[in-house]
Amino acid sequence: MPWEVEPQALRWHPAFETGVAAVDGGHRRVFAAAADALDAMVQGRPDDELIVRVARLDTELHAHLLPEEAAWAAVDPTDALVQAHRASHQQVPPPERAASAADPGLAQTVQHLADALAWFCH
Repeated sequence: MPWEVEPQALRWHPAFETGVAAVDGGHRRVFAAAADALDAMVQGRPDDELIVRVARLDTELHAHLLPEEAAWAAVDPTDALVQAHRASHQQVPPPERAASAADPGLAQTVQHLADALAWFCH
């Protein structure tokens, strides 16, 4: 079912740039996958399509975590912001693949991914 009220679009903003190409590229891929999943929700796309898009977001997020941690560790692993961001990675659940819309893990996966994006945008 499409939403009756159009939600705020998820867009990359130059203020999110870190100056570390590997990190910024990963963030852009995560944002693109998140925008794609959000679009599927807003447009009321079929559940099977939403599952594919959420799985892509889940994959992009997890593919980004280790390279980002390595990049920040190379900068200054003792920096408080680096440590806080690394701790936020511990809140990201392990990769999940919902087999169908009836899978109770789908809603939990969507919620965890939304929480991760909300943290990033804070």
